[in-house]
Amino acid sequence: MTSATYPRPSMRVGIATPAITATVLAGIAIAAFLVIGPANIGGPVVYMVISGNSMEPGLHRGDMVFVRTGDSAAVGDAVAYRSTRTGQHVLHRVIGMVDGRFIFQGDNNSWVDSSQPTQADLIGKLWFHVPRVGTYLEWLRSPLHAAVMAGGMVAMATYQGMKPEPRKLPREMARRQGAGTWADVLQRAASPTGQTLLGLLLGVVVLACGATAIVWQIPATHPVDAPLGLRHRGSFEYSAETILPPAPVAALPGIVDAPSDLATMAQDPTLAALLLVPVTTGQPFFMNVHPKANFAFHYELRAPAQAAVSGTIRLDVVLSDVTGWKRAFPFAPEQAFTGNTADISAPDVDLALLMTAFLPYQAITGHAPRYYLATLIAVVETDTVVDGVGVHETFRPSLEFRVVPPNEIYVETESTKQFEAAGVAIATNEANDPFAFSQSGVIPRSRTEAHSVPMLGADVGVRSLRMASAVVIALAALGVAALVTLQREAQKRGEIFMIHALYGRHLVLVEGDDHQVASPRLRMQVASMDDLLRLAHIHNAPILVTIAADRHRYFVRYGDQTYAHDVPLT
Repeated sequence: MTSATYPRPSMRVGIATPAITATVLAGIAIAAFLVIGPANIGGPVVYMVISGNSMEPGLHRGDMVFVRTGDSAAVGDAVAYRSTRTGQHVLHRVIGMVDGRFIFQGDNNSWVDSSQPTQADLIGKLWFHVPRVGTYLEWLRSPLHAAVMAGGMVAMATYQGMKPEPRKLPREMARRQGAGTWADVLQRAASPTGQTLLGLLLGVVVLACGATAIVWQIPATHPVDAPLGLRHRGSFEYSAETILPPAPVAALPGIVDAPSDLATMAQDPTLAALLLVPVTTGQPFFMNVHPKANFAFHYELRAPAQAAVSGTIRLDVVLSDVTGWKRAFPFAPEQAFTGNTADISAPDVDLALLMTAFLPYQAITGHAPRYYLATLIAVVETDTVVDGVGVHETFRPSLEFRVVPPNEIYVETESTKQFEAAGVAIATNEANDPFAFSQSGVIPRSRTEAHSVPMLGADVGVRSLRMASAVVIALAALGVAALVTLQREAQKRGEIFMIHALYGRHLVLVEGDDHQVASPRLRMQVASMDDLLRLAHIHNAPILVTIAADRHRYFVRYGDQTYAHDVPLT
């Protein structure tokens, strides 16, 4: 006979032992989660895979690193941070701090990182790493490799399912106990497999409760930046009428038939085309024929239809020269507006003011530069409100003129000066139009989105996880209740039923009288089936069973000794 090892028996069937086992296992799992749980589901650790060689020789490509969140970073620590430039996670070493920002450098790099993150950008400090594990994880991410692994797992599960089931009650035993479908169900529920399943279900309940507690700590929703775009646009315009003075003009050298005055000159069609056509945007001014000019600025804000817009607009002029001298004065007074458009103008501006404004400075300093600069600035202050969220922005496009005493003023289109306050966007020329400007703006608004966490390569919503954990708890709890009920029902069927439910696969039914089976020399009666099962375990012997009209007798033979236990039929 082939030797077989029998498990240490126990006739007690119930929830206590599986519950203790499940609680201990769940406690171990929860403790492990608190130590090495992933940060994206509430744990303290972020798992990263090294993808470059910047941290060699300490870390290599394919190594998996464990980064603990919440640890304070100091100079010399290897710390992971979110790069504000690329948006990627980077693990480098802290080499310094400047104004609350960390300076990073890779151990294998000769340059310093361009990103200088703040404390809020830090992910955590390197805890430990496992060489080359990330390489295998990357291998598993391949769909083909994942399919191979899944197929192997299915094959193993199928093989386990094809193993022979424990032997059912012998025909005679089943007949005497009225066994049938229901009895078979009770037998399986009370069997060691049923007790193991009970322990697993209890473990699932405890683990699901722990997972539920963790999931409920994660907000179901979170705000997401959803800024609304704004577009400031504006264009400058100017014009001037040509006014011919009545004063006569000396004859030009070398021209015999020169007219004696401008009025006579204007009668020449060619000269009239040059002198009498009004100045329009982009053309130069000449003081002797364009003493006054009109300046205007048109503003438009492209914003969402529901935006409420209000603000102010004005025109300023800044006079300056290359020495740094500067003088500013209002050109058109500030005026308020509502809506998405506004217009402001400065009509009939005496250009002599621009030309003579430099004379006091020139007289005092004795400096007479070849030209001056007159910068026309449109200052637009806007308040834009959408759904109760507002933003204040400043739009400051500028148009630069070169003033050449004593007569000429023209637009400095090749170098339009841009003014920028700290943190304020610059108005820039639009393509192919030096007199039109635009500037982007945003209303910092957020919307609420369902929170999700990455699991098994997919993003799973927190609400779905909460529902799934509740369903798992409910189903596992129902399974526990059903198994406990079935096991108690099995116990009501008596000791014989429980013996064959628990140890039917280790029992051997023998024909004949029990006196023929038992040793005639020495037979010892044991008090309980537990004792007999313990002897079978000690002597590594099978348990023989004979069925009589009034009882079942169970034997364990070891040498010349026979141990027996009788169970009467009830």
